[in-house]
Amino acid sequence: MTEALHNIGFGNIGGNNYGTSVRQHRLGNTGTGNIGIGLTGDNQVGFGALNSGSGNIGFFNSGNGNIGFFNSGNGNVGIGNSGNYNTGLGNVGNANTGLFNTGLNGISMRTEATTQAATTPATPTRATSTRATPTRGT
Repeated sequence: MTEALHNIGFGNIGGNNYGTSVRQHRLGNTGTGNIGIGLTGDNQVGFGALNSGSGNIGFFNSGNGNIGFFNSGNGNVGIGNSGNYNTGLGNVGNANTGLFNTGLNGISMRTEATTQAATTPATPTRATSTRATPTRGT
């Protein structure tokens, strides 16, 4: 068996790569199981040396198992996440869901106003009766 077994396209290196490449322009797929143009690593889906690592889908992902754009680390889904297992936009740290979270296990984007509203109990309101007062006949 040869190193480039089951490649479909042009200038692919490795095995089970599907796509187009012009190696002198660094657009070839390297590794195994890549679908797209210019991928490095294994099991990538996307375009042009934009994903590194393994199992990334999208553009400019590094690490492993990322889906989306500009994710680094592992297991991120979304855009611009760093760390591991983040879902959303611009999360830093691990296991965050939502927007612009830092640290661990943050959920959703919070501002001071929403945090205060969530922690201040609502003032109960008293129900008023709209029942009419009975009148006596004359």
